[in-house]
Amino acid sequence: MPCASYLLAFITVAIFIGLKQGFSVNIMQGNLIPILLLGVVCTGIGCYFYFSSIGGLPVQTVSILGYLEPLSALIFSAAILGEKLSLVQIAGALLILGGAAFGELFRSKKNELREEKGKVS
Repeated sequence: MPCASYLLAFITVAIFIGLKQGFSVNIMQGNLIPILLLGVVCTGIGCYFYFSSIGGLPVQTVSILGYLEPLSALIFSAAILGEKLSLVQIAGALLILGGAAFGELFRSKKNELREEKGKVS
């Protein structure tokens, strides 16, 4: 199913860009292989691992991982690209980390309580 959604997203973006900027694509000679490498290896294989692992994880963990994606983008932009983080971005990152930690810790304590109730009964 993810392939179909990616294909639909690609078609939608291609139509939008085509109408906005024209349908011609100018790729300089020598850039096609790096573009394909980034598209297939980084995006394709990364998405395959992500979506194939979702089935084996609890729903709450998958949800928390979804919230951590923008946080990783923020961290990598600061670490690799040298972008300066504003106070609002740092506060947002701390809120995301705090929420993820709370969600995981609360889930484990909730599971412990359920197990204890099952042993008592």
